[in-house]
Amino acid sequence: MHKEIKKLTRSIFLVISIITLALVILLWFFTHSFMNMQIVPKNSSISIDGKMFKTESGLIRKFIAPGLHTIKVEADSYIGLSQEINFKRGLPKKIIVNLAQTPEPLVVSSDGQFLSKGNDFNDVYYQSGTTIFRVRVKTDINKGLKLAEERAVTNPVISDINEIIWSPAKDATLLRKPDMISFFDLKKYDFINQNEDSWGEDIGSIAWSPDNSKIAYYYAPQDGEKSLIFANSGNQEINRVFNFNDNGIDNPLLRWSPDSEWLLIIPRNADTEKNKIYLFNSYSHQISEIADTGNQLDADFSPDGNKILYSTYSKDQKGAVNSILSIMDKDGSNKRSLDVRAELRKTTWSKDSENIVVATYDPDTEQESIYKFNTKTKQQNGFIIKNLGDIFIKNIVLTDDNNIIIFQDAQGIRAINVE
Repeated sequence: MHKEIKKLTRSIFLVISIITLALVILLWFFTHSFMNMQIVPKNSSISIDGKMFKTESGLIRKFIAPGLHTIKVEADSYIGLSQEINFKRGLPKKIIVNLAQTPEPLVVSSDGQFLSKGNDFNDVYYQSGTTIFRVRVKTDINKGLKLAEERAVTNPVISDINEIIWSPAKDATLLRKPDMISFFDLKKYDFINQNEDSWGEDIGSIAWSPDNSKIAYYYAPQDGEKSLIFANSGNQEINRVFNFNDNGIDNPLLRWSPDSEWLLIIPRNADTEKNKIYLFNSYSHQISEIADTGNQLDADFSPDGNKILYSTYSKDQKGAVNSILSIMDKDGSNKRSLDVRAELRKTTWSKDSENIVVATYDPDTEQESIYKFNTKTKQQNGFIIKNLGDIFIKNIVLTDDNNIIIFQDAQGIRAINVE
């Protein structure tokens, strides 16, 4: 009898152990997800949440905790990919990554400058020689790029230009010359009636409001006046709306919000500690300080007008002088560094007002990279193009479909497909 009880006890214990082990295994499986990743090319570099993994076969099979994880895949001569993926409890997830080879950039213009995004699908404007051109870039059936349209939009000689400020409809421009600003009327590309007229002198930064209701500019004649002017396109209806001397602001940059209500003011004083960021209301003419620290370089609204991307003077760990990008809400709240070292002119917003495309310089390789970056998660989010060779980007635009990057460098205007 005693032996039978012992035997029964052992059996019960064994059953309980098996059930317990099964429950533990089941619980473990339901608190993990299984990742099955297939990668081309096979020798790609893979990282998961910053941790590197190696594979010779192009396959990675591993259990991973449920939730969001950042998967990054890169390979030499290929367009890399960084993506945030959600893994669900107890469920396997198959991921196929097929990197595209980095294409040779399309040469849009060998000597183009003053690159500006157009209003139509995938079109840009630039000056080449003594003419301003409009160009439309499109993808061909093999996912290469070609010029779908290229035409001059000016007939008189356009020369000795330092800056082009476009009207919202791209039917007129203000041309900055060494000693003056001129107004060029494209007359909807009617070559016969195009004309260039003197528009003003002693003018600093100019910002044409997106709704075409006014032009804001910094006016600083020799008598010491430093005013914010609102004027019409003919610079005849002049309204002095703010005296910059009251706030010690010198030679500021001006940037409109998409709805034309707000104006960013970024001083460029000799004492860089005074260069903060101000927000000016175009209706009430009230000004507020939204970045109370100095050394600010530039700022720009997101397409929805709710966020402000801005750059601050900084030095990296090697002591090289450059700028670091940060973001804040329109009212100056919720400031956060993006930990990205780049000039603002080498960034462009995507239409979702959350992602940017940014070109950064790597001092170790002495080359630049272009990648898509999520300002909310503060991580690369999409394509990554590394080691661009002799390309050093001056400014950059992204087409409306997010598939084509068009940029200006020392060799002119080029385009690259990142689809």
